[in-house]
Amino acid sequence: MRTSLEGHNLAGWLAHCGGFCNASIDLHGTLPCDREGEFSVVALTDIAKGSVLLRIPAACTLRAAESTRTALIWRVAALTQIMELFWAPYLLLLPAEPSSLQVWTAEELNLLSGTQVGNAVSAPFTPVERAAHVVRTRSVHLEDGSWILLPGIDGLNDAQGRAVAATTLTIDNCNCFEMKAGRHLRIGEEVTHCYSKFMDSAELLIQYGFVPPDHDSPRVFSVREIYAAC
Repeated sequence: MRTSLEGHNLAGWLAHCGGFCNASIDLHGTLPCDREGEFSVVALTDIAKGSVLLRIPAACTLRAAESTRTALIWRVAALTQIMELFWAPYLLLLPAEPSSLQVWTAEELNLLSGTQVGNAVSAPFTPVERAAHVVRTRSVHLEDGSWILLPGIDGLNDAQGRAVAATTLTIDNCNCFEMKAGRHLRIGEEVTHCYSKFMDSAELLIQYGFVPPDHDSPRVFSVREIYAAC
């Protein structure tokens, strides 16, 4: 198997910024289960448990001058509008029309009328709304209160409903994120991370536009518990 051009470009950009992407994964691959416009992180060869898949240093993380999520949304919207050169290898891979309730049909949305989820549906995507969706679905909330995006890592799909969770994520004191294979991965297998166990069904539907089959609503976790579980 060979990596895609987009995956190759993103991996090269990460390396140029001091990061690392394992040559055995494609950051922009496709699988039979992917719908049009959807992509997956795919193992190009067998990968041993414990192998480092991605390392994202602070220089590769996208953040705003202010620590709020709103500030990050506005920065993503601005960078995307001008397609800022430095961030282009990452920005070009962000979904043009993210999977969300905004792309549901009127008939489908009527089924949610009067519910918590139905009331959360906003207008069709504008550049700012698209940036807001990217930040809602891909950003990481750090213990210092700031919100950041992790290029490469944020492209992994949720494990539930697709494949057995395959990765672990840790962060050091320098805000360098490292993702490792949590189990042996076989060639052609999707590389996933477990996100949904920290969210209830309503949150998943609002943020992602779908709920994995047999999803159980969890209890509330603290940020420290989430990091400890990664």
